Amino acid sequence: MSQTFNEELGRRIRAAREGKLTQAKLGELVGLSRTAITNIECGRQRLLVDQLVQIADAIGISTSALLPPDGDERRQQGDARITAMPTVQQWITSVKKSAARDRT
Repeated sequence: MSQTFNEELGRRIRAAREGKLTQAKLGELVGLSRTAITNIECGRQRLLVDQLVQIADAIGISTSALLPPDGDERRQQGDARITAMPTVQQWITSVKKSAARDRT
């Protein structure tokens, strides 16, 4: 399993947890230390499947919602996110206009 997967899983856990539970409370509910939850959220510590299920239950979200998409889905979502970001799109447009002005 790649480090990228663990990092994305950790980001998803953190995003789902924030505003609902502290790291300490989540750790208490699932039998892990706050440090372990921190390491999981940073992608430094891997999870067992039963731990993932316990974390999802404690947060009140489905386990599948925490899992990162596979490689094909990730590439498609990444492309969609980039084109949907107005600041990136504005930057691309300004670079193209600048390049066109420089050629004239």
